[in-house]
Amino acid sequence: MSLGALLVAGASFRRLMSLRNLALATLAGVGAGLAVRGLPAASLAFDAYRILVTCLVALVVIPLAVGQITDDRAGGYEQLKGSRPIASVSWTLGRLVGCGVGAMLLALIISACARELAASRSVPWVVTGRTLGTPSADVSEWRFDMPLGIQGPFELTVSTWLPMAGSGRLSVVSRRGESEERRTVQLRVARRHTLQLSDQAPARGGLYVTLRTLDGLVLGNEAPRLTVGMTSMRRAGLGLTNETLARLGFALLAALSFASAFRFETACLAGLLALAGASRPESLTWVVVPALLVGFAVLGTSLVRRQALP
Repeated sequence: MSLGALLVAGASFRRLMSLRNLALATLAGVGAGLAVRGLPAASLAFDAYRILVTCLVALVVIPLAVGQITDDRAGGYEQLKGSRPIASVSWTLGRLVGCGVGAMLLALIISACARELAASRSVPWVVTGRTLGTPSADVSEWRFDMPLGIQGPFELTVSTWLPMAGSGRLSVVSRRGESEERRTVQLRVARRHTLQLSDQAPARGGLYVTLRTLDGLVLGNEAPRLTVGMTSMRRAGLGLTNETLARLGFALLAALSFASAFRFETACLAGLLALAGASRPESLTWVVVPALLVGFAVLGTSLVRRQALP
């Protein structure tokens, strides 16, 4: 990139990171954090966090970024490009880079503010079991990696199915170190059942659980889960997934690219369509899609430049 392109990138970034935009992103993040904390069920918090942050980026960041480019065009930017011998590709790339970096920073501000407010909320600390060997139709063995310093009792959640009878029995054998605990419980028709397991103190290490079904009871496809206590949402891994970040990145790039060639409304619609599109891009998509979008932005700017020529 030339010096002029770097200047364009810096100017686009500075205008997008104005105090008004920073305050708007902060307020949006605070509102999302308060909404997550106010949910009645803690199990909904993680999904609600990603949904709220994604929606706020679509409603706040995409219009701000698109508006930056369309304001440049309305203020004579393309006419200046049309009257001076400056490379259209270089300036377009600089403008895309500046606006793209600023838009992603605003999105991260929304995410960080929401996370800091919601992260102190307590949620169940769940450990998912790992199967040992190949489970049979009526016997399966699971290992639970226990966090250090955790004391029981624990809650074991098991999914079941009763195809023929209204009730069945489940034999549970839990082992930890040299200790062992056996019990048999009567279960009625329900999709999930919760059983109490002791921590078998002073034994330490992983917890091994053997499940044996009796009287027509069938285990479900879901792996057993062990609730070992309560923890904060920050410690439980609250944050945006790579899939969500990829969708946001594609949406912002699509919006900026269309803003370079079309009007404000068309660019916002392109960003929303990209956000609602493919959520799991393949490795080749990471290269092809950004290249096509950047090429589209360059061609669109070149067409506008030709229109500006006397």
